[in-house]
Amino acid sequence: MLQLTNFSKTYQGRAVLRVESFAFAPGTYWVQGANGSGKSTLLKAIAGITPFAGDIVLAGHLSVKKQAVAYRRLVNFAEAEPLFPAFLTGRELIHLFRTAKNGPPH
Repeated sequence: MLQLTNFSKTYQGRAVLRVESFAFAPGTYWVQGANGSGKSTLLKAIAGITPFAGDIVLAGHLSVKKQAVAYRRLVNFAEAEPLFPAFLTGRELIHLFRTAKNGPPH
C-alpha cells in the first residue's frame, strides 16, 4: 500500500496539488487528467524526484522522506520520452540501473 498524508505541492507559493489522506491499495492504476493537472508532478513526488510537503509511506513503514534510500530502491519512475546519455550502450544503462537499485546480476 502507498499512503499519502498531508501531501501538498506548491510552485511559487501557489498550491497545485493537495491531498489530505489517500491510500493506494496494491494494484494497477490509471492516472488520467488534462495537461497541466498534476499527473506528472504527483508521479514524480511518489518516486521521490520532486520535493513536496507532507509524507508518502510505502508498505506501512517506508517513508520517502525518512527512509529515502530504502524507499527509492522499491519505487521506480520512467519518463514517457527519456533522454539517455548517448555515450552509454543499452547494456551499460541496464547495468547502471541494476547497480543503483541493488538488483540481481542477471
